[in-house]
Amino acid sequence: MKASDFIESESELSLISSRIIGRLKYGLHLSNRLGNGMEFSQFRAYQAGDDPRRLDWKLLARTAKLFVREAEIEQHIRCNVILDASASMNYVENGKSKWTYAILLSSVLLGLAHRQGDELRLKLVHPKAEEYLLSTNNGLHISHVNHILTHVKPAGKWIDSSLTSNSFGHQRSMVLLISDLYETAQFEEIKLIAKKMAARKHELIVFHLLGNREFDLDFDDLVELEDLESAKKIVVRTKETNKAYAESMKAYWEAMYTSFRKLGIVVKPMNFTEDLTIQLAEFLKQRAAKI
Repeated sequence: MKASDFIESESELSLISSRIIGRLKYGLHLSNRLGNGMEFSQFRAYQAGDDPRRLDWKLLARTAKLFVREAEIEQHIRCNVILDASASMNYVENGKSKWTYAILLSSVLLGLAHRQGDELRLKLVHPKAEEYLLSTNNGLHISHVNHILTHVKPAGKWIDSSLTSNSFGHQRSMVLLISDLYETAQFEEIKLIAKKMAARKHELIVFHLLGNREFDLDFDDLVELEDLESAKKIVVRTKETNKAYAESMKAYWEAMYTSFRKLGIVVKPMNFTEDLTIQLAEFLKQRAAKI
């Protein structure tokens, strides 16, 4: 989907999301790892410290060499999607909605995690987030996720400590933040939570949503710009400012991405005016090659 439409119903979101998931070859993480288990995968040479009970005695008798048996063990993690539902996410460019793209991306990511048997959790950064049942002791079901996403309207500003207030526990977790990153307070929060998560071997992935015009101010010569969160307005001549603005924004985002990556944060810029399936498929393919 190219996010050219506005998704208004749970059934519509579920249908589009499931179609995209069906086209994605890779998941968010490796589903299996080698270790002790019931389903045999391969032999490997014995190493000091291996449990002697894993030795294959029949193979030893045939080869006079020590080998241990390895099995594939399913890995399940807790998948936490944190969705920025502040007013800036209401932005629309050429009929394409940033919020539509954001809720669709959220649904697809949680759907991928559900396909891998992971526990699902969703947090909305929204002034009325407490009105939504966002998690249970056993996580969320994907249908519950889609119901929540289609009943939220972005409003207000980013709420400070929205990230640092989360407790991810000791269970292996993956945190997926979806935001346009317009609040400077977010940057310090992201860095702080990254340090805490790294100590527990959790993973943080930031999906940064921007449109073309947000990046290069490609409007008509004279245009009135409005901050969707503060309602402040300014009139600018974009032909005089767009080149300098684009260069400044590029340097700004590149510096931010670099600082995030130094902390082990995975950053994926997403252009919400372009095809979600293509962008996400490429990201998952590159990610799978690195894991």
